[in-house]
Amino acid sequence: ADTSLTRNDYFLADGDNFSFNGTLFGMMQNTCNGNFNLQNLATYRKQRYEQSLAENENFYFGPLSLLLYGAASFLYELMPNGNHGYQPDLATISSFFGAQKNSDGTWSFNNHEKIP
Repeated sequence: ADTSLTRNDYFLADGDNFSFNGTLFGMMQNTCNGNFNLQNLATYRKQRYEQSLAENENFYFGPLSLLLYGAASFLYELMPNGNHGYQPDLATISSFFGAQKNSDGTWSFNNHEKIP
């Protein structure tokens, strides 16, 4: 399925729909502005859907794709921990995705995905 939060669409990356995409993570961060709650992630999900629909001529969003929307709820329901006031903040979400902010403001994968 296409429209992942931080992964490319299958046909837009020569079949690589599993590697971390720092540009997409940055888009998610900019949309959520550090608060990865239901409302902000819903806004970002809509943006990704519209982006994929516009850019991917082989766009696929079948019935099972709805599971991706449910999985996004893990970010704001299950991942926040007491170290950050149980808030789905940038520190929590970036550690889950293994995202690291570079000195030029871009994001990259740090090979350390973890459950907060």
